[in-house]
This record gives sequence, structure tokens and C-alpha cells, in this order.
Amino acid sequence: MQTVQLIKSKETYDPSKVSDKVLLDDHRIAEAWWSTIRRGGKIKGWSQEDVYNAHKLIVGEMRRRGLKHKTPLLLSNSLRYKVYDQPIRASERDNEAKGGMLFLPSILKAFKGDFMICEDFVTVVGGLCTHGRTRGDIDILLKCKEPRDESSPLGMATKFRIARALARQNIKEDRIEYLYDDFSGPFTSHVHLYDLVLRLKPKRELDEMSLASLADSVSPFRFVTQPKPLHGRFKEEIYSPETVAKVVDSLPRWKEALPRGIGVEKKFDGFRVQTHKVGKKVRIITEENNDVTDKLPSLVKEIQKIKHNFVAEGEAEHWMDGVHQNRADTVAIIHVKEVSPHEKHMILNFYDLLWLDGKDIHSLPFIERVPSLMNIMPDNDRLKVSKVKIVKTEEALKSEVIKASKLDGSEGAVIKMADYKYPLKPRTSQMIKFKNEFSINVDVVEVHDVKGTKAKNYLTAIRDRGKNIPMGRTYNTNIIAGVNDKIRVVFVELSKYIDPDTKDIWYNFWSPRVVEKVNKSDSLQTAENLVKKSGGQVQEKKFPVRYKGLLEEDEYLDNFFKSASLEESEEFDFALSRGWLNESMIPAQLAKTSHDEIRNANKFILKKDFQNRSIICLRDKENKIKTEKLIRLVEV
Repeated sequence: MQTVQLIKSKETYDPSKVSDKVLLDDHRIAEAWWSTIRRGGKIKGWSQEDVYNAHKLIVGEMRRRGLKHKTPLLLSNSLRYKVYDQPIRASERDNEAKGGMLFLPSILKAFKGDFMICEDFVTVVGGLCTHGRTRGDIDILLKCKEPRDESSPLGMATKFRIARALARQNIKEDRIEYLYDDFSGPFTSHVHLYDLVLRLKPKRELDEMSLASLADSVSPFRFVTQPKPLHGRFKEEIYSPETVAKVVDSLPRWKEALPRGIGVEKKFDGFRVQTHKVGKKVRIITEENNDVTDKLPSLVKEIQKIKHNFVAEGEAEHWMDGVHQNRADTVAIIHVKEVSPHEKHMILNFYDLLWLDGKDIHSLPFIERVPSLMNIMPDNDRLKVSKVKIVKTEEALKSEVIKASKLDGSEGAVIKMADYKYPLKPRTSQMIKFKNEFSINVDVVEVHDVKGTKAKNYLTAIRDRGKNIPMGRTYNTNIIAGVNDKIRVVFVELSKYIDPDTKDIWYNFWSPRVVEKVNKSDSLQTAENLVKKSGGQVQEKKFPVRYKGLLEEDEYLDNFFKSASLEESEEFDFALSRGWLNESMIPAQLAKTSHDEIRNANKFILKKDFQNRSIICLRDKENKIKTEKLIRLVEV
């Protein structure tokens, strides 16, 4: 059979009856035709759908024969959802191999109930379950691998729901510690909270996506796919102005675009939205297609004052008394049932215009859209317009990126080609984001294997006057290090915490990537400086149990015997779990007392009851615990 059969006989074409050589040639022809059609050309006698379906038949046969297929068809955003972007009709397949005609109603009848995806998906573990109480973190185990993307349903959504549930008990989010693993279950005392279930929709109706509604165009009140930019750094490399030049120089299209112009602007640190306005009607929609209009009423009133009709892209931020607030608090404003009292502090920053007064302008070059945006938008306390600088040299690019990165509340810089056309698809290579990043050299104090891979992650610290000061845990990495090795960690923000009772300090970095092994760790003063430079928090917080092992054991024992067993049951529990207190016989009269707490003259606990247990402590004249006994209480 010759390749012309594909061209002449599309109705009867059967790829299973051609040789490998002809099949591969047919595949080449189908892809060439597809490219022609995408560029606006035509193939005589063949529609776009015909070529698409022929390609699917060919690829299916290639896979059946074990032939590799590495060149999927490039689809525009609208084609991705067309009717024919589904498995082709059974009548167009080999019925002997695949079976008879299938109809949608009969398929839907197969799904009659909910699906259990993971039993015991959310579990409370740790000291809270072991001892019945805690002054430390609440350990929540999620039976899955840690999501790489916070937008995953297993990421921000799950954590937000858990945090909101605990907030009803006046428990702050910073006391929750999330643990991830996909093993069969916890190995300590625990309470299972939630199963992960797919809930069947009560109504299963066909949403027909018409060609008109999916056209590559923008119109008011129809969701616009907002593209994500490229990351402006290489793997295991810290971002810097020099990196900007290196990234642009490494990408041919960007290198060619520089003489024509590249726009530089501030990277806002909030949540991304699209604003639709016609007359007094306004909708504010997040990039996840969540309508948050009713959560931002004062912003809506400001938008209604604008004379023009438009669809614009921007970012909502939370500022109070001139100080930029963190993203978690900002996002929380749109996730409460009622309007948040902090909504009045929200600011909307516009940085692109896609539709204006009846005209779709998304396909105009960015450099032409920006003046229109500047002309129609106010610049006041609540609504602002991003200031874009067009540069045409490498030095100017570096200079403007530095300026944008240092603006108040800036998360870094975003650069766009001056002729950038808004793509209406999930990603674009015509826009690059550069996040402000910092680095610090730290000591490895614990090495953790990543299950099923060769990767590691590390618990880190900085040594200061003989003590390990915890710095946080890194992301997974293929850079292999051992305990006491030094590594360079790149992060976005470093926060400092102080235990209100012991005054112990520790740090925690956000988005920590290991980039290399080094010979020397940094000083505590460096960490202090980086807290200020990165805009990190400084607040009181109970010293986490997971870091207790970083302290010298002799030093911690000494501290424990001096101060533990007063009100800090977590300290006492930790000592018990480490075996620092040995069991012995307890005087019967002390164990049988009816008081739930007995202290000596110096206010140190001798006996304390909680839930169904009682702990008895025998102390010497210096109040050091010599022996203890855990007694189970029995109701009579």
C-alpha cells in the first residue's frame, strides 16, 4: 500500500494494514498537514477534524506495534476542548478489535456511587495522641506524597480546610505541622479523621462546549485562561541580576527580542485575578476560575466608578498601615463565609488589558495594550496600575529588574516581550518571572531518605557558641550530603521564632532548595540579617519537638531537670519518650491520692493526672527527678 491511500481514502483508511515504513510515513504526513492547518492553511478534502482523527488512528497503531511516538499534536486552547478532542467514534475504529458502538447514557449508568480513594487519609498523630495534650505543634498526617504544587487539591485546599476547622477552636494555623507519607499507616497512637472519597455528582448533565464559546477570543464574563510564565532560573542556581542576563542570553527568542524591547515590572505578592466590567456589572475571578466578587465588595464599588468597560488581569494584595501582608493571610480573606473585616485593606493591581469597550485586544502586542491600560485605570489607594519599563539592552534589563525586585512588597520581577500576545493557554514562553531569592550556608544535622528515590532532604542548623540553632528542613534534592556536611540553601523568606518560656530561638526558611555543598557554614548574624532582608516574620512560638534532638543532650537534660514538669507537659512527655526518666515502684499512698495534681513546696510536680493516666515523679532535694512511674487509672 502506498502513502497516497491516506490522502485519497480517508473514509476507509486502516493503519493496521500498512507496513511499519508506510505507517511512519503516514504519521509524518498527518503531522505536516496539522502544522499547515494550525498556520491557517488548508488541505483539500480534509477538515481539521479529519486530520486529527487520522493522526489518532495512526498513533494508536504505532503504540500497538511498539513504535515510539514522541511528537503529540500541538493544540490551541480552544481545540483542547472541542468535541473531537475525545476518543474517536467507535464506527471509525476497527470494530472487531474494539467492540461495538458505545453510548454516553449507558456509560454514565456504570457510575452509581462514591469511590473510596484512600481510607484514613487525614490522621492526627504525635504527642497530642500519645499524651492526650500538647503545648507544641498539632501533627497532622496526610497519607500521600507532599504535593509539589500548592494549587493541588491535596495542597492548599486540604490544609485550608483543616486550618479553618481548628480555627473554630481558636487554634492558630502556625501550630499545625503537616506530615506526608504514603505508607500503610501511622506507627504511634493516632486518631483517624477523614477518608479521601470521590463523591458522585447528584446531576450528571452534558456540558456541550460549542465552537463559538471556545474560540480564541476574550469577551466579558467568560473565563480567560491566564498563562503561567517560565521560571527565571536554572536548576540548582540562585536568582540574581546576572542570572537574568544569562537566562535571556540562553533563550534564542528572548535574545532576539531584546533589541525590539522587553517590559520589566514588579512581581506582586498576592493572588492573581481577572476583572470583568460592563456598565455597573463587575465580576472578579481567580485564575482557578473561582468567582470571589461577593468577597470583595469595596473593591467592586471602586471598579464600578471606572467609565470604561473592560476585561483586565491583575493581582490582589493585602496591605495594612503601609505594610504588605503575607500571601496566606491575603488568600484567607476570600475563603471566609462572610465578608472579611480586612477586605477594606485589599488593593487590586492591574497589569494587562485584554478587552476594551467592545473590542478584543488580547492579540495586540503587549507594548500596545499597556498604554490603553494606563489611560482607563485610576491610580488610587485601592486600584493601581503596574509601572512597566521597556528596555532594549542587557544593562538596562539588569538595572530595571533590580529596581522592580526592591520595590515595597515586591516578590521579584516579571519580564515580558514587548510584542507579547496574550496566548489564552496555560503557559507561555514570552513571559518570565524572577522571584527574589536569598542563600545561606548551613550544617546538615539529620538526613532523611525520600521513599522510592535516591533523593534526600535535610534538617539543618547553624552552630553558635557550641549550640545548634535550627534553620529548617530543605526540599528534596539529588545533592547528596551527610551529617555535619555544609550545604548552601536558597530560599525566598527566612523567619525567626522565639520560645516564650525558654527563650530558645530557631529559624525556618520558605521554599528552601539545596544548590551545592560548601566548606563553611554562615554565622547566626548572617541569619539575623537575612530575616530582615527577606521580609521574614519575627514572633514567639513554642520550640517544636522535632528540633529538641538538635540540642546537645547533656545541655537539654540539664534544662529539663531545672524547668520541666511544671506546666509544660510537652517537655515532660518528650523526656519520657526519650527514656531519660526510668520507671520504679511508686509509694502506694501517693498513687492513690484523690487530687489530680500534687506539687512540692518548690512548685515542682509530684503527681499529675490527665485523661486516663497519672504520672508520679520522685525528686531529690534539688528537685531533680530520680524516678517516675506511669500509672493507668481505672474507673470504679
